[in-house]
Amino acid sequence: MKHVNEKNYWNTQEERVKTFVFHNVRNSKTVTFTKHEKSPMGIPYLAGYVNNDQNLDFTASIYGENFEDNFNTSPELDELVSLNEKSVSEIQKEETQKGYKQERIAYFKKQKQRVETYIRYNLKNVHSIQFTRYGTSTKNVSYVNGYINNKKDLWFRTGIKGKNFENDFTTSNNLSDFVKPLIKSVSEIEHEKQR
Repeated sequence: MKHVNEKNYWNTQEERVKTFVFHNVRNSKTVTFTKHEKSPMGIPYLAGYVNNDQNLDFTASIYGENFEDNFNTSPELDELVSLNEKSVSEIQKEETQKGYKQERIAYFKKQKQRVETYIRYNLKNVHSIQFTRYGTSTKNVSYVNGYINNKKDLWFRTGIKGKNFENDFTTSNNLSDFVKPLIKSVSEIEHEKQR
């Protein structure tokens, strides 16, 4: 069991060192590990080189639970290390934030499509839809706002209280004249289209 845990530990550290190298060393394409051991002081470390060039060698020491940024290099490799070096935790945080941002963009793209479906079905004389704002309120309710027909006085506001926009739709007085008598939610519209 200890052997499996030790293997997992070193595999995790190798992945963390690769993350560090690929983010902080210019033109890095490969990382080769030559050893993982403990120093005479009991500090775990990994040694290796970059881009199949043994002159671009490093030692990555692990102080604490996992490798972060203690990265000693040969003079040749040092020339390729970024001046704005980031720890593995900082890199992972940035990657998580990028992923979250991409998820939010995809989420609001879908909500805009649902709002457009709702508007085109439930309002008459709609030639164009302009979205002006979208986001999440302080009450944790998502929204998509905009106007139609290039006229800012024909504005609308939506609230997205569940997973997706359905029918929480508020209009300006001028836009209320465009609303058809029988209103359907987006789910009802989609269900009707499937028939």
